[in-house]
Amino acid sequence: MTWLAEGGVAHDYHSAHITTKDFIGTMIYFVIFTSLMFVKPHKLQPFFVVSFVGVSITILGMFIWAMAVNGGVGDVVAPTAELSTGYAGQCRSPKSIY
Repeated sequence: MTWLAEGGVAHDYHSAHITTKDFIGTMIYFVIFTSLMFVKPHKLQPFFVVSFVGVSITILGMFIWAMAVNGGVGDVVAPTAELSTGYAGQCRSPKSIY
């Protein structure tokens, strides 16, 4: 199909695998994003302060939730499980090869 159908825009763009709804949504996004690019960065500072506070509270809340679900931090200094030597215990030294 072509971009222009009889009497208007085609409703299905086969080569681009996009529908009319997707195309219109993309164009709306481009218009909004392009208009936001003309806002000077120093005028966005209050938004970034509010965003920083919100993200910080969310991260702290998730950390507290994870600690509560896990039952605390646990024994950080001394491990409770004994570690095996794994493959390192089976290695031969280079002298034993020759």
